[in-house]
Amino acid sequence: MGLGADQFLQSSLIHMYSSFGGMGSAKVLFDEMPERNVVVWTALVNGYSKLGELEMARRLFDEMPEKDVIAWSAMVSGYVQEERFKEGLSIFNEMQVEGVTANESVLVSVLSACSHLGALDLGRWVHLYVERRFGHELSVNLGTALVDMYAKCGVLSASLQVFQGLPCKNVLSWNAMMGGFALYGHGRGALGLFSNMLRMGLRPDEVTFLGLLGAFSHGGMVNEGRIYFEGMTKIFSISPRLQHYACMVDILARAGLLEEATELIQSMPIEPDACVWGALVAGCRVHGNVALGTSIGEKLLEFEPGCAGRYVLLSNIYALAGRWDDARHVRVLMKEKGVDTRPGWSSIEVDGLVHEFVVGDKRHPYTGEIYRKLEEMGMRLAMAGYNVDTKNVLYDMDEEDKEVQLSYHSEKLAIAFGLIFTDSGTPIRVVKNLRVCSDCHLATKMLSKIYAREIIVRDSKRFHHFTDGQERRESPSVIRQLATLMEGLKKGVTHQMDLHDGPPNETIHASVFHSLADPTSNLNVPPSLETVWMRLSFDGVCSCSASNVRAEKG
Repeated sequence: MGLGADQFLQSSLIHMYSSFGGMGSAKVLFDEMPERNVVVWTALVNGYSKLGELEMARRLFDEMPEKDVIAWSAMVSGYVQEERFKEGLSIFNEMQVEGVTANESVLVSVLSACSHLGALDLGRWVHLYVERRFGHELSVNLGTALVDMYAKCGVLSASLQVFQGLPCKNVLSWNAMMGGFALYGHGRGALGLFSNMLRMGLRPDEVTFLGLLGAFSHGGMVNEGRIYFEGMTKIFSISPRLQHYACMVDILARAGLLEEATELIQSMPIEPDACVWGALVAGCRVHGNVALGTSIGEKLLEFEPGCAGRYVLLSNIYALAGRWDDARHVRVLMKEKGVDTRPGWSSIEVDGLVHEFVVGDKRHPYTGEIYRKLEEMGMRLAMAGYNVDTKNVLYDMDEEDKEVQLSYHSEKLAIAFGLIFTDSGTPIRVVKNLRVCSDCHLATKMLSKIYAREIIVRDSKRFHHFTDGQERRESPSVIRQLATLMEGLKKGVTHQMDLHDGPPNETIHASVFHSLADPTSNLNVPPSLETVWMRLSFDGVCSCSASNVRAEKG
């Protein structure tokens, strides 16, 4: 190209090509260079990593004569972005062995990997590393990553503690904390956070409302869902996207309001996608509306002919109705089209190592001990009055065969491993990539009492927190922490209400209507929405109706 030995210009061009994804041109220039410095190597590694071409990035990375922290960061973040979390953590481990000091970018990526894997022990170690490296004054990015990590690893109290201690919080920080409450189905806590986020002068974004609606969905807060879904447009001028509609349909469908959910879909100003319809079909499955579920399920196959989940959902609806021939036909169709199902797995972290299991897994070095513990668990469950819920086996087989298949579900294998290899009395934390079936839900709840263990299971939608044979929705310590946070933020806000002709006795939650604008400005709020200016109560969740203001204790 006539550039000769002008290394500076070549380096600049390689960096430019890599930054814009022109890796072909960047590689040609790289191969022509007689000498390559660490900046050039790193630019190429970073470019391939950002494009998801991790094999090429790793090959170049391994060939580097010397590596700087930016090259290490490119590899760690590349693996994490491609959801290859274990490989990302493996690179981080190599980085520590080499004695390279991690920068903020690396640590944020590692915490993200810990969040997805539920690797709490490693996440705690990273937290200590962060404090040694940067002190207790966390940056917004690191603090938000820690908030997210603790929430997704099942320690909401630690997440809230980190959040409280952040010297500076942006909308991402509040969204992460709100998402944590959503995972627990803690709608009241999410409401309190939302209200105080506004009082701190931050305007919610689309992600904020996704977290809020998700909390309402898992918390069964239908009326609040309706109000806030309408309020995001009327008060905050945020047009709902497909994800928001899917959340709202899910709220209604979970509550059995299938007709209202259908009407909402039909009134959408944008074309509903498979996620929106899928939320309705899932509700049909839960509430046994086979006719509606199958008619929509068949349409879903046209929307996403390559999505395994749509076939499985339709097949399951047929199976629950006892229409085994139709269920088999859907699965045969799935095979004919070459659609592969995503295998279900569960993982558990013990002594800093993450162990993964699939249904009927016998690959683990301690398989013998695990299956002996499973047998013991089955016997003790039977003695406690447990009856297997065989409706979760959606194949036409004998009841005895169904019971055997259910006993080997991946989460039960992970729990058995945890009972063997963790100290008595310590919590068992399991991460599952699919939804927990009702049989495993019941069995886990009973096992928490039988073995006197706190068992926390994070499935693809939410957390299930079992203690002494009960599923705990809200932790008293978290409620106290949230109350303390609210008390610290609610100074100087007076009680003022402007009530219009709304529905009688309808509870309107204050936090939606605490606008960032001046109370005297024209908000163009229609009569159907009450505008409320008021202070939060003790636990951060106040309600007001046309006749009174009252505090709701958590």
